[in-house]
Amino acid sequence: MYYKTIYFSSLRARNELAKILKAGYNCIIMKAQIHPQYFDDAQVVCSCGNKFIVGSTKQNIHVELCDNCHPFYTGQARFVDNASRIERFKMKQDAASKVVTAKKKKQDEKQQEERQPQTLREMLQAIKRG
Repeated sequence: MYYKTIYFSSLRARNELAKILKAGYNCIIMKAQIHPQYFDDAQVVCSCGNKFIVGSTKQNIHVELCDNCHPFYTGQARFVDNASRIERFKMKQDAASKVVTAKKKKQDEKQQEERQPQTLREMLQAIKRG
């Protein structure tokens, strides 16, 4: 069943409430004196001098930027892109390949060191074989 919800700021008369409930509305009663005062005509003032009216819990609102002076909305936004995406990707790939080649070179040197004879006995056996 579809219910329509009505919010009351204060409790209504018992018979009016009964009529509303019979009509198929849910009744959620709000507690009094705990909600902030709401201003339908709150004025927003921007640092550029623009003024407009909104609904808020504060009557006067001061802001630094609005849609009249914000660079994104005025079209004055500049995107600084020193290197294009492709160039940055290539630079990353080059840096990664340098790291990989350095690791491979280090491993090769380590293996070369391991292949060399460590003791005098191993040296003499290598001379006899070769």
